Amino acid sequence: MKRLLVIVWLLAALPSFGATYYVNPTGSGSTCSSGTPCSLTTGVTNATSPGDIVYLQDGTYNSSITVPASGSAGGGYISYLAVNDGAAIVDGQDVRVPFTLDTKSYINVEGINFRYSSGSVVTVHTADHINFKRCSAYRTADGNYSAFSFWVVTTGLIEDCVAGGRYRVAYLVLDSSYVTLRRNFTRFTEGVTYTSVGNGTEIYGSSNCLVENNFFIKNTGYAAKTFEGIFVWSADYSAAANNNDIYGNVIISADHTAYEVGSALKHLAGNHFKDNVSISSSECFRHAADGTLLVENLTCATASVSHYKMLSYYEFYTFEAGFQIAGTLRNSSFRTSGTGLYWLTADTEFAGLTHTYNNYYGLGADFGGNSTDDPTEYCAANTNAIDPAYNTATYGNGAYLLVPAALQGQGASGANVGAKVIYRYVDGTLTGTQLWPWPMEARILSEIGLSVTDMIWTTLNGVYPAGGSALKHSTLLLW
Repeated sequence: MKRLLVIVWLLAALPSFGATYYVNPTGSGSTCSSGTPCSLTTGVTNATSPGDIVYLQDGTYNSSITVPASGSAGGGYISYLAVNDGAAIVDGQDVRVPFTLDTKSYINVEGINFRYSSGSVVTVHTADHINFKRCSAYRTADGNYSAFSFWVVTTGLIEDCVAGGRYRVAYLVLDSSYVTLRRNFTRFTEGVTYTSVGNGTEIYGSSNCLVENNFFIKNTGYAAKTFEGIFVWSADYSAAANNNDIYGNVIISADHTAYEVGSALKHLAGNHFKDNVSISSSECFRHAADGTLLVENLTCATASVSHYKMLSYYEFYTFEAGFQIAGTLRNSSFRTSGTGLYWLTADTEFAGLTHTYNNYYGLGADFGGNSTDDPTEYCAANTNAIDPAYNTATYGNGAYLLVPAALQGQGASGANVGAKVIYRYVDGTLTGTQLWPWPMEARILSEIGLSVTDMIWTTLNGVYPAGGSALKHSTLLLW
Protein backbone atom coordinates (compact mmCIF):
# COMPACT_ATOMS: atom_id res chain seq x y z
CA MET A 1 0.00 0.00 0.00
CA LYS A 2 2.85 2.39 0.81
CA ARG A 3 4.47 1.85 -2.60
CA LEU A 4 1.10 2.35 -4.37
CA LEU A 5 0.61 5.68 -2.62
CA VAL A 6 4.06 6.82 -3.75
CA ILE A 7 3.36 5.84 -7.38
CA VAL A 8 0.03 7.69 -7.38
CA TRP A 9 1.75 10.72 -5.87
CA LEU A 10 4.49 10.75 -8.52
CA LEU A 11 1.94 10.53 -11.30
CA ALA A 12 0.12 13.48 -9.77
CA ALA A 13 3.39 15.45 -9.80
CA LEU A 14 3.51 15.52 -13.61
CA PRO A 15 3.39 19.05 -15.07
CA SER A 16 0.02 20.70 -15.34
CA PHE A 17 -1.15 23.76 -17.27
CA GLY A 18 -0.74 26.94 -15.27
CA ALA A 19 0.93 30.32 -15.55
CA THR A 20 4.71 30.65 -15.90
CA TYR A 21 6.81 33.29 -14.15
CA TYR A 22 10.47 33.91 -15.02
CA VAL A 23 12.62 35.53 -12.37
CA ASN A 24 16.17 36.88 -12.36
CA PRO A 25 18.43 38.28 -9.61
CA THR A 26 18.27 41.68 -11.30
CA GLY A 27 14.77 41.28 -12.69
CA SER A 28 12.35 44.19 -12.40
CA GLY A 29 9.78 43.42 -15.09
CA SER A 30 6.08 43.22 -14.34
CA THR A 31 5.17 40.53 -16.87
CA CYS A 32 7.67 37.96 -15.50
CA SER A 33 8.35 36.68 -19.02
CA SER A 34 11.59 34.99 -20.09
CA GLY A 35 12.66 38.18 -21.88
CA THR A 36 11.62 40.59 -19.14
CA PRO A 37 11.91 38.59 -15.91
CA CYS A 38 10.72 39.93 -12.60
CA SER A 39 12.28 39.65 -9.15
CA LEU A 40 12.13 36.42 -7.17
CA THR A 41 9.75 38.02 -4.67
CA THR A 42 7.37 39.13 -7.41
CA GLY A 43 7.39 35.77 -9.15
CA VAL A 44 6.78 33.84 -5.94
CA THR A 45 3.99 36.20 -4.88
CA ASN A 46 2.20 35.79 -8.22
CA ALA A 47 2.41 31.98 -8.36
CA THR A 48 -0.70 31.12 -6.37
CA SER A 49 -2.70 28.78 -8.62
CA PRO A 50 -2.31 25.03 -9.07
CA GLY A 51 -0.03 24.31 -12.02
CA ASP A 52 1.86 27.61 -11.81
CA ILE A 53 5.64 27.48 -12.36
CA VAL A 54 8.34 29.91 -11.23
CA TYR A 55 11.48 29.57 -13.37
CA LEU A 56 14.65 30.83 -11.70
CA GLN A 57 17.22 32.07 -14.20
CA ASP A 58 20.93 31.79 -13.45
CA GLY A 59 22.51 33.83 -10.69
CA THR A 60 22.49 34.49 -6.96
CA TYR A 61 19.27 35.68 -5.33
CA ASN A 62 19.90 37.55 -2.09
CA SER A 63 16.35 36.89 -1.00
CA SER A 64 14.21 33.89 -0.11
CA ILE A 65 11.27 31.78 -1.16
CA THR A 66 8.29 31.72 1.19
CA VAL A 67 5.59 29.62 -0.42
CA PRO A 68 2.30 31.61 -0.45
CA ALA A 69 -0.19 29.05 -1.79
CA SER A 70 -0.84 25.38 -2.45
CA GLY A 71 -1.24 23.37 -5.59
CA SER A 72 -3.86 20.66 -5.76
CA ALA A 73 -4.31 17.04 -6.67
CA GLY A 74 -6.51 17.94 -9.63
CA GLY A 75 -4.85 21.13 -10.79
CA GLY A 76 -1.21 20.18 -10.31
CA TYR A 77 1.75 21.21 -8.23
CA ILE A 78 3.05 24.74 -7.87
CA SER A 79 6.68 24.42 -8.96
CA TYR A 80 9.91 26.35 -8.40
CA LEU A 81 12.45 25.26 -11.01
CA ALA A 82 15.99 26.34 -11.89
CA VAL A 83 16.22 27.02 -15.61
CA ASN A 84 19.70 25.46 -15.55
CA ASP A 85 20.26 22.78 -12.95
CA GLY A 86 22.21 24.15 -9.97
CA ALA A 87 22.82 27.57 -11.53
CA ALA A 88 20.12 29.37 -9.51
CA ILE A 89 21.38 30.13 -5.99
CA VAL A 90 19.05 31.35 -3.24
CA ASP A 91 21.32 32.87 -0.59
CA GLY A 92 19.97 33.68 2.87
CA GLN A 93 23.19 35.60 3.71
CA ASP A 94 22.90 34.22 7.28
CA VAL A 95 19.95 36.57 7.96
CA ARG A 96 17.06 34.73 6.21
CA VAL A 97 15.86 31.18 5.73
CA PRO A 98 16.27 30.54 1.98
CA PHE A 99 13.16 28.34 1.65
CA THR A 100 10.11 28.24 3.93
CA LEU A 101 6.86 26.33 3.48
CA ASP A 102 4.19 26.21 6.17
CA THR A 103 0.75 24.59 5.91
CA LYS A 104 0.87 24.10 2.14
CA SER A 105 0.36 21.18 -0.23
CA TYR A 106 1.44 20.00 -3.67
CA ILE A 107 4.71 21.91 -4.04
CA ASN A 108 7.55 20.87 -6.33
CA VAL A 109 11.13 22.27 -6.15
CA GLU A 110 13.92 21.27 -8.54
CA GLY A 111 17.52 22.15 -9.32
CA ILE A 112 17.98 25.06 -6.88
CA ASN A 113 21.02 25.70 -4.67
CA PHE A 114 19.96 27.01 -1.23
CA ARG A 115 22.60 28.26 1.21
CA TYR A 116 23.61 30.38 4.23
CA SER A 117 20.53 30.35 6.44
CA SER A 118 19.54 32.05 9.68
CA GLY A 119 17.93 28.71 10.71
CA SER A 120 17.43 25.48 8.82
CA VAL A 121 18.22 25.91 5.13
CA VAL A 122 15.05 24.29 3.75
CA THR A 123 12.12 24.37 6.20
CA VAL A 124 8.90 22.47 5.46
CA HIS A 125 6.26 22.34 8.19
CA THR A 126 2.73 20.90 8.33
CA ALA A 127 2.50 19.97 4.68
CA ASP A 128 1.67 17.19 2.26
CA HIS A 129 2.82 16.18 -1.21
CA ILE A 130 6.13 18.05 -1.13
CA ASN A 131 8.80 17.26 -3.66
CA PHE A 132 12.50 18.29 -3.73
CA LYS A 133 14.76 17.06 -6.53
CA ARG A 134 18.39 17.91 -7.31
CA CYS A 135 18.52 20.66 -4.69
CA SER A 136 21.45 21.72 -2.51
CA ALA A 137 21.31 22.96 1.07
CA TYR A 138 24.50 24.36 2.58
CA ARG A 139 25.23 25.80 6.00
CA THR A 140 22.56 26.24 8.63
CA ALA A 141 22.68 28.70 11.49
CA ASP A 142 24.61 27.63 14.57
CA GLY A 143 21.93 25.78 16.55
CA ASN A 144 19.57 22.82 16.40
CA TYR A 145 18.98 23.22 12.67
CA SER A 146 18.86 20.96 9.64
CA ALA A 147 19.86 21.35 6.02
CA PHE A 148 16.51 19.85 4.99
CA SER A 149 13.83 19.94 7.70
CA PHE A 150 10.56 18.07 7.04
CA TRP A 151 8.30 18.47 10.07
CA VAL A 152 4.75 17.07 10.09
CA VAL A 153 4.85 16.13 6.42
CA THR A 154 2.62 13.51 4.84
CA THR A 155 3.90 12.18 1.52
CA GLY A 156 7.18 13.87 0.62
CA LEU A 157 10.28 13.27 -1.47
CA ILE A 158 13.89 14.43 -1.20
CA GLU A 159 15.74 12.95 -4.17
CA ASP A 160 19.23 13.46 -5.64
CA CYS A 161 19.94 16.29 -3.21
CA VAL A 162 23.09 17.32 -1.37
CA ALA A 163 23.58 18.80 2.10
CA GLY A 164 26.74 20.09 3.64
CA GLY A 165 28.68 22.67 5.57
CA ARG A 166 27.36 23.26 9.07
CA TYR A 167 24.27 21.43 10.34
CA ARG A 168 22.85 19.48 13.29
CA VAL A 169 21.02 17.05 10.99
CA ALA A 170 21.43 16.88 7.23
CA TYR A 171 17.96 15.41 6.51
CA LEU A 172 15.41 15.61 9.34
CA VAL A 173 12.04 13.85 8.99
CA LEU A 174 10.09 14.64 12.19
CA ASP A 175 6.56 13.50 13.09
CA SER A 176 5.94 12.65 9.44
CA SER A 177 4.83 9.73 7.30
CA TYR A 178 5.38 8.42 3.78
CA VAL A 179 8.49 10.51 3.18
CA THR A 180 11.13 9.14 0.80
CA LEU A 181 14.83 10.06 0.94
CA ARG A 182 16.49 8.77 -2.22
CA ARG A 183 20.07 9.07 -3.53
CA ASN A 184 21.05 12.01 -1.32
CA PHE A 185 24.60 12.87 -0.34
CA THR A 186 26.19 14.71 2.56
CA ARG A 187 29.69 15.21 3.84
CA PHE A 188 29.80 16.23 7.50
CA THR A 189 32.45 18.92 7.91
CA GLU A 190 31.17 21.21 10.64
CA GLY A 191 28.78 20.72 13.54
CA VAL A 192 26.88 23.23 15.63
CA THR A 193 27.73 24.29 19.17
CA TYR A 194 24.26 23.17 20.30
CA THR A 195 25.31 19.51 20.44
CA SER A 196 28.35 17.28 20.17
CA VAL A 197 26.67 15.06 17.55
CA GLY A 198 25.77 15.57 13.91
CA ASN A 199 23.43 13.19 12.07
CA GLY A 200 23.11 12.34 8.41
CA THR A 201 19.41 11.45 8.71
CA GLU A 202 16.90 11.33 11.56
CA ILE A 203 13.62 9.51 10.99
CA TYR A 204 12.24 10.96 14.22
CA GLY A 205 8.78 9.91 15.37
CA SER A 206 8.00 9.13 11.74
CA SER A 207 6.53 5.99 10.18
CA ASN A 208 6.20 4.36 6.77
CA CYS A 209 9.21 6.27 5.45
CA LEU A 210 11.72 5.04 2.89
CA VAL A 211 15.46 5.79 2.96
CA GLU A 212 17.19 4.31 -0.08
CA ASN A 213 20.62 4.67 -1.69
CA ASN A 214 21.84 7.61 0.39
CA PHE A 215 25.55 8.19 0.96
CA PHE A 216 26.83 10.01 4.06
CA ILE A 217 30.47 10.51 5.00
CA LYS A 218 32.38 12.41 7.64
CA ASN A 219 35.42 14.46 6.72
CA THR A 220 38.15 12.45 8.42
CA GLY A 221 40.06 15.63 9.19
CA TYR A 222 37.22 17.00 11.32
CA ALA A 223 37.35 15.78 14.92
CA ALA A 224 35.39 18.45 16.80
CA LYS A 225 31.98 16.74 16.58
CA THR A 226 30.73 13.15 16.54
CA PHE A 227 29.01 11.95 13.38
CA GLU A 228 26.13 9.44 13.21
CA GLY A 229 24.57 8.10 10.03
CA ILE A 230 20.90 7.02 9.77
CA PHE A 231 18.92 7.24 12.99
CA VAL A 232 15.35 5.92 13.51
CA TRP A 233 14.08 7.30 16.83
CA SER A 234 11.04 8.23 18.89
CA ALA A 235 10.71 10.23 22.10
CA ASP A 236 8.06 10.93 24.73
CA TYR A 237 6.80 13.96 22.78
CA SER A 238 6.79 12.27 19.35
CA ALA A 239 4.90 9.46 17.73
CA ALA A 240 6.44 6.01 17.41
CA ALA A 241 8.73 5.32 14.46
CA ASN A 242 7.32 2.21 12.80
CA ASN A 243 7.50 0.40 9.47
CA ASN A 244 10.37 2.38 8.01
CA ASP A 245 12.43 0.79 5.23
CA ILE A 246 16.16 1.57 5.05
CA TYR A 247 17.66 0.07 1.87
CA GLY A 248 20.97 0.29 0.04
CA ASN A 249 22.68 3.08 2.00
CA VAL A 250 26.39 3.70 2.59
CA ILE A 251 27.86 5.34 5.72
CA ILE A 252 31.60 6.05 6.04
CA SER A 253 33.52 7.17 9.13
CA ALA A 254 30.68 7.41 11.63
CA ASP A 255 32.59 7.92 14.86
CA HIS A 256 29.55 6.92 16.89
CA THR A 257 26.93 4.75 15.16
CA ALA A 258 26.31 4.27 11.44
CA TYR A 259 22.74 2.91 11.84
CA GLU A 260 20.47 2.97 14.88
CA VAL A 261 16.90 2.17 15.88
CA GLY A 262 16.19 3.63 19.32
CA SER A 263 13.57 5.16 21.59
CA ALA A 264 13.22 7.26 24.70
CA LEU A 265 9.77 5.88 25.44
CA LYS A 266 7.76 4.34 22.60
CA HIS A 267 7.45 0.74 21.56
CA LEU A 268 8.62 0.50 17.93
CA ALA A 269 7.81 -2.21 15.41
CA GLY A 270 8.26 -3.24 11.81
CA ASN A 271 11.42 -1.41 10.77
CA HIS A 272 13.46 -3.11 8.04
CA PHE A 273 17.10 -2.59 7.07
CA LYS A 274 18.49 -4.29 3.96
CA ASP A 275 21.64 -3.99 1.83
CA ASN A 276 23.26 -1.30 3.98
CA VAL A 277 27.02 -0.72 4.33
CA SER A 278 29.10 0.81 7.10
CA ILE A 279 32.82 1.42 6.55
CA SER A 280 35.29 2.49 9.24
CA SER A 281 32.70 3.37 11.86
CA SER A 282 33.01 3.10 15.63
CA GLU A 283 29.74 1.15 15.86
CA CYS A 284 28.02 -0.25 12.79
CA PHE A 285 24.48 -0.98 14.02
CA ARG A 286 22.73 -0.26 17.33
CA HIS A 287 19.46 -2.07 18.02
CA ALA A 288 17.99 -0.09 20.92
CA ALA A 289 14.25 -0.40 20.19
CA ASP A 290 11.78 -2.32 18.00
CA GLY A 291 10.44 -5.73 18.96
CA THR A 292 10.19 -6.99 15.36
CA LEU A 293 13.22 -5.42 13.69
CA LEU A 294 14.56 -7.14 10.56
CA VAL A 295 18.18 -6.49 9.56
CA GLU A 296 19.51 -8.42 6.58
CA ASN A 297 22.42 -8.25 4.15
CA LEU A 298 24.31 -5.75 6.29
CA THR A 299 28.01 -5.25 5.59
CA CYS A 300 30.12 -3.83 8.41
CA ALA A 301 33.70 -3.27 7.32
CA THR A 302 35.82 -2.35 10.34
CA ALA A 303 34.00 -1.26 13.49
CA SER A 304 36.34 -0.23 16.25
CA VAL A 305 33.86 -0.98 19.08
CA SER A 306 31.08 -3.30 17.90
CA HIS A 307 29.37 -4.37 14.72
CA TYR A 308 25.86 -5.15 16.03
CA LYS A 309 24.98 -4.01 19.55
CA MET A 310 21.70 -4.64 21.38
CA LEU A 311 20.78 -2.46 24.35
CA SER A 312 18.06 -0.08 25.49
CA TYR A 313 18.22 3.23 27.30
CA TYR A 314 16.52 1.79 30.36
CA GLU A 315 18.88 3.68 32.68
CA PHE A 316 17.38 6.97 31.50
CA TYR A 317 13.74 6.30 30.53
CA THR A 318 10.65 4.41 31.65
CA PHE A 319 9.25 2.74 28.56
CA GLU A 320 5.59 2.34 27.68
CA ALA A 321 3.91 -1.06 27.99
CA GLY A 322 5.02 -3.61 25.45
CA PHE A 323 8.48 -2.13 24.88
CA GLN A 324 11.04 -4.73 23.93
CA ILE A 325 14.12 -5.25 21.81
CA ALA A 326 13.92 -8.26 19.52
CA GLY A 327 14.00 -9.23 15.88
CA THR A 328 16.05 -10.98 13.24
CA LEU A 329 19.61 -10.49 11.99
CA ARG A 330 20.59 -12.59 8.98
CA ASN A 331 22.81 -12.87 5.92
CA SER A 332 25.19 -10.18 7.16
CA SER A 333 28.96 -9.76 6.93
CA PHE A 334 31.10 -8.46 9.80
CA ARG A 335 34.77 -7.91 9.06
CA THR A 336 37.81 -6.63 10.95
CA SER A 337 38.24 -5.53 14.59
CA GLY A 338 35.69 -4.83 17.31
CA THR A 339 33.09 -7.25 18.69
CA GLY A 340 30.69 -8.91 16.26
CA LEU A 341 27.37 -9.41 18.08
CA TYR A 342 26.98 -7.87 21.54
CA TRP A 343 23.98 -8.01 23.89
CA LEU A 344 24.08 -5.82 26.97
CA THR A 345 23.99 -8.27 29.87
CA ALA A 346 22.01 -6.14 32.34
CA ASP A 347 19.38 -4.90 29.91
CA THR A 348 15.92 -5.89 31.19
CA GLU A 349 14.22 -4.88 27.93
CA PHE A 350 16.05 -7.43 25.79
CA ALA A 351 13.63 -10.08 24.46
CA GLY A 352 15.87 -12.05 22.13
CA LEU A 353 17.31 -12.05 18.63
CA THR A 354 17.12 -14.64 15.89
CA HIS A 355 20.55 -14.46 14.29
CA THR A 356 21.32 -16.83 11.45
CA TYR A 357 23.66 -17.14 8.47
CA ASN A 358 25.95 -14.28 9.40
CA ASN A 359 29.69 -14.23 8.75
CA TYR A 360 32.27 -13.04 11.30
CA TYR A 361 35.84 -12.65 10.11
CA GLY A 362 38.92 -11.07 11.64
CA LEU A 363 37.15 -9.59 14.67
CA GLY A 364 38.51 -9.00 18.13
CA ALA A 365 35.68 -11.26 19.39
CA ASP A 366 32.70 -12.70 17.54
CA PHE A 367 30.37 -12.38 20.54
CA GLY A 368 30.15 -10.28 23.69
CA GLY A 369 27.86 -9.62 26.68
CA ASN A 370 25.01 -12.17 26.71
CA SER A 371 25.54 -13.06 23.08
CA THR A 372 27.11 -16.49 22.60
CA ASP A 373 28.11 -18.79 19.80
CA ASP A 374 25.18 -20.64 18.21
CA PRO A 375 25.58 -23.47 15.67
CA THR A 376 22.95 -21.87 13.42
CA GLU A 377 24.67 -18.48 13.55
CA TYR A 378 27.23 -18.94 10.84
CA CYS A 379 26.69 -18.64 7.13
CA ALA A 380 26.91 -21.81 5.03
CA ALA A 381 25.14 -23.59 7.95
CA ASN A 382 27.37 -24.77 10.78
CA THR A 383 30.70 -23.67 9.32
CA ASN A 384 33.16 -21.32 10.89
CA ALA A 385 33.94 -17.87 9.54
CA ILE A 386 34.71 -17.47 5.86
CA ASP A 387 37.37 -15.06 4.63
CA PRO A 388 35.27 -12.77 2.40
CA ALA A 389 38.36 -11.64 0.46
CA TYR A 390 36.94 -8.25 -0.45
CA ASN A 391 38.97 -7.02 -3.44
CA THR A 392 40.01 -3.66 -2.01
CA ALA A 393 43.23 -3.72 -4.01
CA THR A 394 41.17 -3.26 -7.17
CA TYR A 395 38.07 -1.40 -6.03
CA GLY A 396 39.10 0.40 -2.84
CA ASN A 397 36.17 0.79 -0.45
CA GLY A 398 33.89 0.01 -3.36
CA ALA A 399 34.73 -3.64 -2.72
CA TYR A 400 32.43 -3.56 0.31
CA LEU A 401 29.52 -2.60 -1.94
CA LEU A 402 29.93 -5.89 -3.80
CA VAL A 403 29.31 -9.45 -2.60
CA PRO A 404 32.62 -11.31 -2.99
CA ALA A 405 32.64 -14.78 -4.49
CA ALA A 406 33.33 -16.34 -1.09
CA LEU A 407 30.01 -15.05 0.32
CA GLN A 408 27.81 -15.64 -2.70
CA GLY A 409 25.11 -18.22 -2.00
CA GLN A 410 26.27 -18.72 1.59
CA GLY A 411 23.15 -17.32 3.28
CA ALA A 412 19.74 -18.72 4.14
CA SER A 413 18.22 -20.68 1.24
CA GLY A 414 21.22 -19.89 -0.93
CA ALA A 415 21.02 -16.10 -0.52
CA ASN A 416 24.15 -13.97 -0.62
CA VAL A 417 25.78 -12.75 2.58
CA GLY A 418 26.41 -9.03 2.89
CA ALA A 419 25.23 -5.99 0.97
CA LYS A 420 25.29 -5.22 -2.73
CA VAL A 421 24.91 -1.51 -3.44
CA ILE A 422 25.57 -1.01 -7.15
CA TYR A 423 22.03 -0.74 -8.50
CA ARG A 424 19.30 1.73 -7.62
CA TYR A 425 16.41 1.07 -5.30
CA VAL A 426 13.24 2.88 -6.41
CA ASP A 427 10.20 2.83 -4.13
CA GLY A 428 11.70 -0.08 -2.21
CA THR A 429 12.29 -2.24 -5.29
CA LEU A 430 15.79 -3.06 -6.52
CA THR A 431 16.11 -2.09 -10.19
CA GLY A 432 18.69 -2.86 -12.88
CA THR A 433 19.71 0.81 -13.20
CA GLN A 434 23.34 1.57 -12.27
CA LEU A 435 23.86 3.62 -9.10
CA TRP A 436 27.48 4.49 -9.91
CA PRO A 437 28.91 6.88 -11.03
CA TRP A 438 26.91 8.90 -8.53
CA PRO A 439 23.85 10.53 -10.18
CA MET A 440 24.80 14.04 -9.00
CA GLU A 441 28.52 13.59 -9.70
CA ALA A 442 29.07 16.59 -12.00
CA ARG A 443 26.83 18.90 -10.01
CA ILE A 444 28.54 18.16 -6.68
CA LEU A 445 31.96 18.47 -8.28
CA SER A 446 31.08 21.92 -9.59
CA GLU A 447 29.60 23.11 -6.27
CA ILE A 448 31.99 21.76 -3.67
CA GLY A 449 34.96 20.46 -5.63
CA LEU A 450 34.86 16.73 -4.93
CA SER A 451 33.96 13.53 -6.72
CA VAL A 452 31.49 11.41 -4.76
CA THR A 453 32.37 8.34 -6.82
CA ASP A 454 36.11 8.77 -6.21
CA MET A 455 35.43 8.79 -2.47
CA ILE A 456 34.51 5.09 -2.68
CA TRP A 457 35.70 3.54 -5.92
CA THR A 458 39.21 3.18 -7.27
CA THR A 459 37.71 1.91 -10.53
CA LEU A 460 34.36 0.78 -11.90
CA ASN A 461 35.95 -1.55 -14.43
CA GLY A 462 34.31 -4.94 -14.06
CA VAL A 463 31.59 -3.78 -11.66
CA TYR A 464 28.79 -3.81 -14.22
CA PRO A 465 28.19 -6.41 -16.96
CA ALA A 466 29.04 -3.95 -19.74
CA GLY A 467 32.19 -2.89 -17.91
CA GLY A 468 33.03 0.60 -16.74
CA SER A 469 35.61 3.24 -17.28
CA ALA A 470 38.56 3.92 -15.05
CA LEU A 471 38.02 6.92 -12.82
CA LYS A 472 40.12 10.03 -12.91
CA HIS A 473 40.79 11.04 -9.35
CA SER A 474 39.85 14.60 -8.54
CA THR A 475 41.36 16.74 -5.84
CA LEU A 476 39.08 16.58 -2.80
CA LEU A 477 38.50 19.97 -1.24
CA LEU A 478 37.32 20.69 2.29
CA TRP A 479 34.05 22.65 2.44
